[in-house]
Amino acid sequence: MPPLDSVFTQKRPPYQHPLLRFLDGIKPEDVRVEVVRPKDVLGYKPASIYLHWVVGGAKQPPHPYPWDSELNEALVRLGIRSPSADAEKVRFGLALRDSFKRPEARFGDGFFNAVLVMVVRELEFQEYPEVAEVLRHVTQSRPHMGGHGYDDCREMIIATISGLAGDLVDKLHYSEADAKTILAGAMARFLDERFTVSDRIRLGWATS
Repeated sequence: MPPLDSVFTQKRPPYQHPLLRFLDGIKPEDVRVEVVRPKDVLGYKPASIYLHWVVGGAKQPPHPYPWDSELNEALVRLGIRSPSADAEKVRFGLALRDSFKRPEARFGDGFFNAVLVMVVRELEFQEYPEVAEVLRHVTQSRPHMGGHGYDDCREMIIATISGLAGDLVDKLHYSEADAKTILAGAMARFLDERFTVSDRIRLGWATS
């Protein structure tokens, strides 16, 4: 049999991250996910996922894994929370970054940025102080509104935000009020990195 035939004739189960196999059968409340992103000179160093868990009543040392969006999505589906709201904001800020890559690639940086800021204001994220503070230092031109580009980009952005909001409420079982606060904090962190706000403030380049 030619080697290629085997991928058609031999049925294999989908690949599963070893960590997920290890967590099989462990209760979600006994595990916590913490995402750590060390600050670099500009921007951030690569993120890591730290797993904290309790076995037999004993707290185990945290184990780090490189950030992996698919792994994180699987952990969300399992209902595994972060240890605090602030840690959840970091985690979902990265989820926003990864989920926004599709509209960013389709429409380009400039157009995506312009529509994103309009959507952020449309959804009234600026009512949350974390987001309002970042937006003070973001200047963005109005995107071209003709054709279908604006509507398509806007819908992709809103669908992404809506999907993550659903994850917080339906899979991680946060109240809607807590989910809104986490999502706003995640958006603030994403915008801060997207528009290099903190770095520009630190270097004295920020607008006010």
